[in-house]
Amino acid sequence: MKKWAIVCVIGTRPEALKMIPLIRALQSDGRFLVEIVITGQHRELLEPMLQDFQINVTVNFSVMQPNQNLNALAAKLLNHFDRVFSEKFCDLLIAQGDTSTTFMAALSAFYQKIPFAHVEAGLRTPVIHRPFPEELNRRTISMLASLHFCPTQQSADNLSKEGIYENVFVTGNTIIDTLHNYIKK
Repeated sequence: MKKWAIVCVIGTRPEALKMIPLIRALQSDGRFLVEIVITGQHRELLEPMLQDFQINVTVNFSVMQPNQNLNALAAKLLNHFDRVFSEKFCDLLIAQGDTSTTFMAALSAFYQKIPFAHVEAGLRTPVIHRPFPEELNRRTISMLASLHFCPTQQSADNLSKEGIYENVFVTGNTIIDTLHNYIKK
């Protein structure tokens, strides 16, 4: 039986906290081969937390530098994603949220014709510059995503208002799952 190659992308500690339950669920399912890519944001906070949750990183881009602007970050991320996808086969790319990491992951997946799954899809504010650049990232990611996992019905309704009806699922917020698992631990 062929295993689906799934790459999960994490940029920041909040993204990791929300991706951990999904990563664990995928890893426990024998149908999937799961690889974890981190971009190196929040390094001091992210790496120890992933170790605490026993999440093994496959690739670390280490892209962050002091005083780096968004254009430089975006260019580095696209180059790194391009390199990873030229070296590794990927059936599905998954990322969470509205960061530049998630936006560049979605854009790179689109360029490579890899389906992209967006966790925490459909969040919106009425002004494209608030928060900046996150609101633009959210809207653009939705246009690029193949699967939309929304935390609330309101988020799904936001996508519907934008003409996105297919492959939209209300799943709840995975941070709640992380909280429950942490309390058990």
